[in-house]
Amino acid sequence: MSVRLVIALLFAAAATAEDCEDGWTVSKVAGSCYKMINGQSFWDAEAECALDGAHLTSILTDEENQFIDDMVNTKIPGKEIWVGGYLMTKAKTQFHWMDETPIDMNSVIWNKAGQPDVTRKEHCIRKNSNGSLEQGFCDALYKGICKRPIGQVAPKLETPLCDEGWEGSKWSGSCYKLTPASKSGAANEYCLGLNATLASANSFLEKEFILEKAKAVEKDTDTWLGAKRGADGVFTWNDGSKWETGYWNSDLPEKPDNTKNCLLVCNHLSSATAHRYFPWDCNTEHMGMCKKLTGKITKSGDAQEECFAADAQPASVLSFLEKEFILDLAKQANTTAVWLGARRGTNGRFEWIDQSKWDNAYWSVTGPSTSGTDKNCLVLFGKVDNDATILNRWAEHDCGGTAMGVCKKPGKTKA
Repeated sequence: MSVRLVIALLFAAAATAEDCEDGWTVSKVAGSCYKMINGQSFWDAEAECALDGAHLTSILTDEENQFIDDMVNTKIPGKEIWVGGYLMTKAKTQFHWMDETPIDMNSVIWNKAGQPDVTRKEHCIRKNSNGSLEQGFCDALYKGICKRPIGQVAPKLETPLCDEGWEGSKWSGSCYKLTPASKSGAANEYCLGLNATLASANSFLEKEFILEKAKAVEKDTDTWLGAKRGADGVFTWNDGSKWETGYWNSDLPEKPDNTKNCLLVCNHLSSATAHRYFPWDCNTEHMGMCKKLTGKITKSGDAQEECFAADAQPASVLSFLEKEFILDLAKQANTTAVWLGARRGTNGRFEWIDQSKWDNAYWSVTGPSTSGTDKNCLVLFGKVDNDATILNRWAEHDCGGTAMGVCKKPGKTKA
């Protein structure tokens, strides 16, 4: 018996139906509550689970697997359901559960020989009536099972107060404002002028909020989002948020097209591609959606000037604890990337702007380039998708990119 299962049994031994809210079923083995939800796509099902503070279910033990089978066979015998397994499509190396733990291939049974297969276009996992797992297209419609720990309840969502002309979303806690129709770059500059950035959409509900607001202004209008394709062919959010690829149209952006490097979300309700992401020509004109977080999004030089104006310096990082403190500030501001106060000098080496002694202990795995790069500024990254090479580390970056900045100045000492 695994340590994980021992802990679960100790925790759940006294679990009763009263430990879960009405409509949820308790498992004494897993120490969790489960609820079946109506038929819908994988990502829509995950969004419905999220409203209740849950995820589509993971399957961590044989006993939990049997519990889910019994639940399905009681409620909808002979039917398939969504469980929370998906392929992290940025890396395309491993299937994970929605809580981002890898699927233990020894704890589940696959329905077809050769699965799981990361080269296939079926990126989401369903559970068949015989209890086995199978890859499926994420747009397929099945019922799903949500899972959350015993004692956890649906989160309380509050709409933030926003400045005049902006609208708040309780799904993200951010404020939003549409741009005039323009090219993607111009839309982003419009947002930057408002101390905002073109919006990332990190959940199904945030995406739908953006589309609803765009539709209220102009029916069936498509909308720029704040992402671009990098030199490696991968799309990333401009604000450094974690990337979620669940809303691409079909298998896009699997087919590279160097003329389509910006991100458009389709709002044509009569179309089979409605509410999906498309790589698009950056020079076409569409409305965009600005998103304002709790901090200010700027270029590195602008962030530096903001600090100087506040009689401070762009932050140097002189210890592990100082680095972790800044990462915690970034997390509170709902961002995963911040400018630090360092620049590459004429000798090719990075130096702190405040002239502190350089400590290079926290470089990303690849370290700084030694020559032939225009990445002369420094960004500290929190959690960024599944890229462990830059997790909680700093990396060189194009100074023309945008992120929040961190200022630093000496504190007052007590007399």
